[in-house]
Amino acid sequence: MNKRQQNTLQTFRAALEWLAGCPDLTGVGAAALTPIGVQAAAFATAVDDASAAAAEQEHSRREAKGSVALAKKLRKELVSNQMVHVATIARSALPYDAKMVEALRVRHTRRSARYQLTAAEAMAVAAGKYRDALVKGGLTEDIPATFRKAAASFEQAIGARAMAVSTRTGATARAHGALLRGRR
Repeated sequence: MNKRQQNTLQTFRAALEWLAGCPDLTGVGAAALTPIGVQAAAFATAVDDASAAAAEQEHSRREAKGSVALAKKLRKELVSNQMVHVATIARSALPYDAKMVEALRVRHTRRSARYQLTAAEAMAVAAGKYRDALVKGGLTEDIPATFRKAAASFEQAIGARAMAVSTRTGATARAHGALLRGRR
């Protein structure tokens, strides 16, 4: 919620407290609610909906921040611990095989997450092709599976952030709608 929406919600809560202190005006405790009491009940529902949406919005914001931190960590792990490691082994295991060294080379440019995932899959395919030479260089047999597992974790973190952002967007729309209902 932005500052204006927070102030509006705070004002609505103060109005509800004032209405709660006027049972003769709203008809609370009487046999039937007065017309103002019916409006106050609808107003209270709108305030509750806005409060719930605001809480969901804040939760989604924090979840998205956590997902970004995790994605950064997993991206670094994918590039530093997987891709660079394999490229280093490839250069030292068979330095004269230019085709293998080029296939397993890491581009040190800042690229998008999608590019990193594509590059990791390409390196997994190349590592599978040159598995024997890489195993002789000191890597384990499951090099392609390790690449794919690290890439899948990174992709899952990216998806979790996207889900949190979409949840936050929906909560923002619900909070805005509830505040509009409260103004009526």
